[in-house]
Amino acid sequence: MHRPLGKLERNIWCLDQASSFNFVVAVHLRGRVEEEWLRGAVAAMRRRHALLGARIELSPEGWPHFTLQGTPPTPVRVLRRAHPDDWRREATEEVGRPFGWREGPLWRASSLASTEASDVVLTFHHAIGDGFSAVRAVSDLVDDLSVLASGKAPVVSPVARVRALEALFPPEARGLRGFFRGAGALLRQVASFAIRRPRKLDADEEAALGVRRPRFRSGELSAAETAALRSRCREEQTTVQGALTAAMLTATQAVTGEARLSCLAPVNLRPFLEGEARDAVGYFVGSAVTYHRIRPQGSFWALAREVRAALRPQVEGAAACAVARLLGQLSPRRLSPETAAAALSHPMWGSVAVTNVGALSLAPRQGPFALEGFSFAAGTGAYGPAPFLVAKTFRGRMSLTLLYAEPLIRAERAERLHEEALARLRTAATGR
Repeated sequence: MHRPLGKLERNIWCLDQASSFNFVVAVHLRGRVEEEWLRGAVAAMRRRHALLGARIELSPEGWPHFTLQGTPPTPVRVLRRAHPDDWRREATEEVGRPFGWREGPLWRASSLASTEASDVVLTFHHAIGDGFSAVRAVSDLVDDLSVLASGKAPVVSPVARVRALEALFPPEARGLRGFFRGAGALLRQVASFAIRRPRKLDADEEAALGVRRPRFRSGELSAAETAALRSRCREEQTTVQGALTAAMLTATQAVTGEARLSCLAPVNLRPFLEGEARDAVGYFVGSAVTYHRIRPQGSFWALAREVRAALRPQVEGAAACAVARLLGQLSPRRLSPETAAAALSHPMWGSVAVTNVGALSLAPRQGPFALEGFSFAAGTGAYGPAPFLVAKTFRGRMSLTLLYAEPLIRAERAERLHEEALARLRTAATGR
């Protein structure tokens, strides 16, 4: 494989040079992962997914290209697991540690193992994957580890060479029809932005891009609370995404006092794309943005319904693809890391961000390993002082991770935001 980065992949590559844009998934297993099994699983994953063997090189004209030539083996580190929370320190370090994109590869693995349990931390450059890629990676990792633990070799059926997102859009997102569909959606966003006039959140302490430190906090709803929330969303004629966004918006207003807010929602484009995207590790995500004025005593569920109504036309397949395509076309050919970061942190693209990966149906047990869960972290320094809430549901429990960057958001404010959002979701679900 040797192809130029798509416009959206190129934008992420630029952002990463301004401030770490890595993302991490930590896989929590009951059972000890031996080093040889981890190295074998990493090698199988790399053969299966082309971008896991890639690095980035510049053409004579300065345009970045993915290439498989000359990429060294994927780094694997094996550490001692002295405490169940040791993975948090490793994930925090990994999410902030830059990749040498010229040398590659653009991912790495580390394992913290004791006699009874293991945490495997996979770190990715965002240009080669997104949160949904991480779920695929978790599935592959656990499958391959279980096969290797039985003394066999994993079966590797390589996914087709992964094209850029722009090459996979459906016909209704291309040509003049796609242009007008995307332009219409963007114009509606601009009009809503002009009416609502959301504001960028104030930073606790300003900091240059290169010194912003990615951090995260995690918590969860119980299985009973998760089921109650889903049921209540149906009763209130909204979505879980609507409720999560309402919780984040009202928590942000309560903590910061800012009532004019916007919310970025990443959109998984895989179900609408042609070709190899469904099963591949790659970046196949668009975005939707909603704009709001938060009333401190307003109805939580009215706000959740407002979010759903604003998101619905943006996440419909053809519209989401058309917007992503048009944004790529509007991106300047030459883009500096600082310009990319300044654009991303504008309130037009979200004072806060909320993404729901959804309910995951991974097998809880594979061979000698029990999958007890997995956790996400990501670098968000390029978003400025915008907190990012990530939700996923596994084995009936919804986990909620707050991503932020110090010192733009200090740990004390992050703790308050996270606790306020969790409290609002619990109250909305149970009425208490």
